[in-house]
Amino acid sequence: VQALEAGEHGDSDNLQFGTCLAVDGDTLVVGSPSDGWVSWASIYRREAGIWQIKREFTIDAVMGIPTELAMDVSGRTVVVGRGRPALSR
Repeated sequence: VQALEAGEHGDSDNLQFGTCLAVDGDTLVVGSPSDGWVSWASIYRREAGIWQIKREFTIDAVMGIPTELAMDVSGRTVVVGRGRPALSR
């Protein structure tokens, strides 16, 4: 078992870290939906049994409105997009 750490754009203590996940084989995408300003996603690859962060990127929110993330991965192709605004319950 390996605990993943958020990279420079993320915050592992953020309760939304890992709310969005997509995995295919040795590729894992971990995302954190928007807090109203920025969503982010990190791409990890498993090499020799260890998950290593390979790339991070941010996705700007629209006018400070919290949004959800939509993501998928297939082989070495990753798609991440901003979903609908998150609704308060």
